[in-house]
Amino acid sequence: VFYTQEGYRFKYNEESDYTYKVEGAESALLSTVEVPLLAHMHIDFWKMKVLVNLGCYAGYRLSIKRFPGETGYVKPEVENSFLPTDRRWDYGLKGGVGFAFVFDPVELHIQGMYKHSFSSLYEPDYYHKDYYRYAYPSNIVISVGLHFQITKRTGQTKAQLKRLAKESVYGTEK
Repeated sequence: VFYTQEGYRFKYNEESDYTYKVEGAESALLSTVEVPLLAHMHIDFWKMKVLVNLGCYAGYRLSIKRFPGETGYVKPEVENSFLPTDRRWDYGLKGGVGFAFVFDPVELHIQGMYKHSFSSLYEPDYYHKDYYRYAYPSNIVISVGLHFQITKRTGQTKAQLKRLAKESVYGTEK
């Protein structure tokens, strides 16, 4: 389970000399609880690991803080609250790569993840019933984590696996 803070900011459009706004806000910060379901793969060598993660996630947006920017105005009643047209449930795909340094019983993980949401931030027809506006967030997240091993490591090294394979094919040497 992750607790995250993510946000958005609308870009200034030079052609129309305008920055798009939602309820007067040019940007917002959202607090979210997220549950990922990821396939975690790693290749171990020396005192390091190469990590790969891929899967899906589901989340719930807990709170929002809207910011007016230079040209906007956010009403006080919507500054820190969700509107009926905002979507609070979030879901999508997640994937990333990274590496880890292993210092038994601790590992330091450094990862880069890409997250793409399939849930728009708000109802697409909130502005007008004939004109839809979608906002599917995507994020790039760089993270550093400290992982503790609770139990003793198990498994076999590459050399041990080669020896077992050789013994199973040629038999044991006496």
